[in-house]
Amino acid sequence: MKQIFDGIIIGMGAVIPGVSGSVLAMLLGVYEHVLFIFNDYKRNIKQNFFYLLKILIGILLGMAIFGNIILLLLPKYSTLIYFIFIGLILGGIPELMIELKSKKEKINILFFSISIFFSFIMFITNKFLNLQSYSYSDGIIKILFLMIGGFLFVSGKIIPGISSSAFMIMLGIYDKVLLFMSNPFTCSIYEYIEFIPFIIGCLLGIIILFNFINKCLSKYFCNTYSCVIGFIIGSIFSIIPISKIDFEYFASIIVCIIMYKITLFLTKYVKKIK
Repeated sequence: MKQIFDGIIIGMGAVIPGVSGSVLAMLLGVYEHVLFIFNDYKRNIKQNFFYLLKILIGILLGMAIFGNIILLLLPKYSTLIYFIFIGLILGGIPELMIELKSKKEKINILFFSISIFFSFIMFITNKFLNLQSYSYSDGIIKILFLMIGGFLFVSGKIIPGISSSAFMIMLGIYDKVLLFMSNPFTCSIYEYIEFIPFIIGCLLGIIILFNFINKCLSKYFCNTYSCVIGFIIGSIFSIIPISKIDFEYFASIIVCIIMYKITLFLTKYVKKIK
């Protein structure tokens, strides 16, 4: 049940713009376990298969349940929802720092700064260049955008701090992908066929990126973790609400602080259980 619940949380992050599902996977202790399985898939095949299956079931449930909730609530309560996730993200960072120290490593300031800078550039690109205006139409452009979208969607699940939903918005396919994933059983055969390029992009992303991240963590653990922590902190740029300062805004900040404290407590509690 814990693994299914972890998957639900990751799936929830997958459908909220600006939130990285891989960041949530790291905070829940799922990320490195999954990388280890893909790196050494020939060992404990049955056990690993059922572990991944439970995580996948949870992710699909999370996307289906929270995708529909997001469609209903995000337009009305976006400030509150985004501050909740900021609290969750900030609350998990100390645990990542402890993991780095456990390897007797210190954060690499250069890689940390570069990843924050890159996150900020992505934020500026999304906000001011309005890439949604280049959204796809019919034909080859549509197939290309869906395939790129699938690759970038997976990147947000594998590379911590990268928001796949933000990429979907940039490409102008977020609403379509969200509707498809939130209500897969109501889609027609034509809609499933239409999403084949997206699925191909996802598969390519899994093959390429899992191998890449595995090598980075095994050979350059300190530098990779420094980049990861930088991306996680930098991801807050894209989700921090920019709206009028009113009672709702201050109330949301208070909720953010509460979520931060809860996350700190839960990570310490889970660590004691382990």
